[in-house]
Amino acid sequence: MQWIIDSKVIVLNQPPKLIENALTYIKFATREKGRGFRAWDSAHLFHAYYWSRDINSIVFFVTTDEDFQRMLNDYKEFSKFVLRSDPFLKVTYYC
Repeated sequence: MQWIIDSKVIVLNQPPKLIENALTYIKFATREKGRGFRAWDSAHLFHAYYWSRDINSIVFFVTTDEDFQRMLNDYKEFSKFVLRSDPFLKVTYYC
């Protein structure tokens, strides 16, 4: 809690229509690309995308999840806003 008080951690509000957008991303991934993109990943992607647009800056999403990277590769429009960074490989993926 002290990190929040000291502004070291910012708590974001849930973006509007998070669930609806997350479900749409899952539909794109499963029906169009045959990918196994899960609900939680989808919600995180939408939140990162929404936040990026709000602050007008690229958001680095730190995850080891390859499905997330496949989604970014399949839908290049996200790569203007969200980039994946893998902390174990110490690499950031640029689409």
